[in-house]
This record gives sequence, structure tokens and C-alpha cells, in this order.
Amino acid sequence: VINSGGGDIALTAKYDGSDDDHLTINARVVASGGNGNITLNAGTDLLVNDSGGDPEVSAAGAGAITANVNRDVLLNSVTTLQSDSGKITLSANDGLDNDLPANDGRVDMADTARILSTTGMIELNAYDDIILGGLSTGNTSATAVALTSTAGGIVDGGDTYLDVEANLGRLVMDAVTGIGSGADTGTMPGTPVNAVLETKVGSLDMDNTGTTGNIDILESDDVTIVNARQTNAANAGYIKVVTTNGSITVDNGGATGD
Repeated sequence: VINSGGGDIALTAKYDGSDDDHLTINARVVASGGNGNITLNAGTDLLVNDSGGDPEVSAAGAGAITANVNRDVLLNSVTTLQSDSGKITLSANDGLDNDLPANDGRVDMADTARILSTTGMIELNAYDDIILGGLSTGNTSATAVALTSTAGGIVDGGDTYLDVEANLGRLVMDAVTGIGSGADTGTMPGTPVNAVLETKVGSLDMDNTGTTGNIDILESDDVTIVNARQTNAANAGYIKVVTTNGSITVDNGGATGD
């Protein structure tokens, strides 16, 4: 689906009560020639598959990419969503047709899946887990990348790309069962393989407000922590931020835990 005249594109698979009202993207969806928006509405799941061309979904200029999905967002291997300055927003189980089970709704990126924006913000919302491939933006704002899981965690989906890159912007994360958290494999105390979130961001704002999980970040260079809050009710969760090549500055209250 290509609109090269600057107009919008809207694709919808309406929920009719069955379990297969998916919106499946197998070919490229491109809005070019202006500031056209792309809207993807799925009655159950949104599946983006490798189209053989890159990127699979792209919006030029200030065009935004928005996905409203009643259950899961699935970005499969070697797929890319890309914008210029427009915001990219993916929402899983956003309540449009809320007679689906309330515990459904995750954003699941394959290891080689990417969400890219030249200067636009990236926002991912899910009821359940957010599993990251690679996110990257040149946006410099205090919400350059915002990740929110209502009942799950924010986890690493692989190591092909940095999980989040916004070198001059802020990464804001809110979760319930951990951020960069998973089952301990024994490689380091409390540090699972492929669980730590790998970042290259200007600043971090992180809240894990549930009863389980840790906050575990591996940063590539200088980073400022403006907020890191851990409220693990079992008093077992920790906050760990490590940089491989730079400094860590704690600002505006810093890290706290209950």
C-alpha cells in the first residue's frame, strides 16, 4: 500500500467476536510525498512480517505511525517501522473492543525487528510485557522514548541492536514486573543472560511499581538518572545501572526503593 501524494493511510481489521481478526502486514505500507499519517487498527493481533523491502511501514515528513491493537503487536524478524519527524505509537490492548480477555496485550519485537525515527518520539504501550528488538530516535525531548506496561515487564528480546538508542533524549519506562529483569542464569548475581536492557540514552526515568522484578540497565556512555523507583513489595528487587564507557549522574531525587 503506497500513497506517494502526501495523503493518509488507514488499514483496519475489525473485531467481530472471533479470535482471528488480525491485521497482517506482508507488503510495504508507505506514506510519502508529504506528511501523511499511517493508522493500523487490529481487532485481535497486528502482525508485521518481512516484506522483502525495508522499511515495512514508513511515514515521511511529520507523518505519524499509530497502531491501535486489541491484543498483541508482533513485529517479526527483519521488520522495520520508520518515520522522519512523526511520532510512532504502538498500543496493545488499548480497550477499543474490550470483551477480549483482559490479560492479553503485549508488544513483542523479534531480535532483528526495529522501530526507527529520525527525530520523532517513540511510544509503546502494553497491558502485558514489552519485548524489545531495537528502538532508535534522534529526538531530544524528555519523552523521546516512552515505554509503559500496565501489568507486565519491559525486557530485552535479543542482542542484535541496542534495545533503546536516544542519545540526546530521555527514556521513560513504567512497568510492574521489572525493567530489564528475568530469571537469574547465574552469570552474575541477579543478572540474567539477554535480560538487561542495553541503552544509549541521555537520561533515564524508570518506575517498577509492582511486587516483583528488578531494574537492570547497561548503558553505553554518559547518562543522567532523573528518577529510578523500585517498589518491589517483597523487598527483593534491586536497581542497577552500569555504563561501559562514561559517567552516571544522579539528579532530581535519584534512585529510591521500598
